[in-house]
Amino acid sequence: KSPEQSSLPTYPQAALAQYCREEVKYDIEVLQKERDTIAKNANMGAIEEYRKKEADYLSRVSELDEVTRIRNEARKRHEELRRMRLEKFMDGFGRITLKLKEMYRMITLGGDAELELVDSLDPFSEGIVFSVRPPKKSWKNIANLS
Repeated sequence: KSPEQSSLPTYPQAALAQYCREEVKYDIEVLQKERDTIAKNANMGAIEEYRKKEADYLSRVSELDEVTRIRNEARKRHEELRRMRLEKFMDGFGRITLKLKEMYRMITLGGDAELELVDSLDPFSEGIVFSVRPPKKSWKNIANLS
């Protein structure tokens, strides 16, 4: 508040004439007694308890923020590792597929072989299928051949 707002108001003499000095003193005494009664009945322990609980709350919020930050970092690292694993697997899978096709053609003199992902969106969940086509025959799953 500015000094003008915190100072007591000034009343003109005509406005003061309507108040009786004894009546104003009585009103002041009543208000002071009310204030004292409220002060006696006020639970100061509740205020202290509130301050302790607020400090505990702020401490726990800080702890939660730290744990959340650590969790988010771990989650980010986990996703990064999953992405790296997928990239390395797909790179190796592609190379192995090409070499397998090349070797099978050479061994069978014209056959064909194929490695395929069962689930291309998540290659680690369902595995792979190895299919072959011997020369002049149809495609067969390797598990069906003798």
